[in-house]
Amino acid sequence: MFAFYERVRAVDCVDPPERDQLLFQWGTWDLGAGLRFVLDITRQFMIDMGEDDDIWQLSLTLKFSPSPALRHLDSGGWWCQDFRNLPDFQSRVASSAVFRTMRDREDFEVEVLFHHAV
Repeated sequence: MFAFYERVRAVDCVDPPERDQLLFQWGTWDLGAGLRFVLDITRQFMIDMGEDDDIWQLSLTLKFSPSPALRHLDSGGWWCQDFRNLPDFQSRVASSAVFRTMRDREDFEVEVLFHHAV
């Protein structure tokens, strides 16, 4: 997702740059199939500023069975609002406690979803 954000510009979303953003988020949530610990990176496209109807998202979500060890990670998220800030954003994600804790785990479900955010 980082490389995709860095290399592929979204048509009609580059000016101003905050129309094409990247979100890294995590936490324990019920996404419709019971509680899961979630790591998610979402690219958000805003076709027109200010209208919720014009927001689209491409999400890559890793879902883990919740455990007391994962619950201590709480929840949170960070935005990268300009692809020129990607190196700092990527470094922040890679050095975060949640990423370091989860990076070697293989016990997850994967969901890729492109949807209209309303």
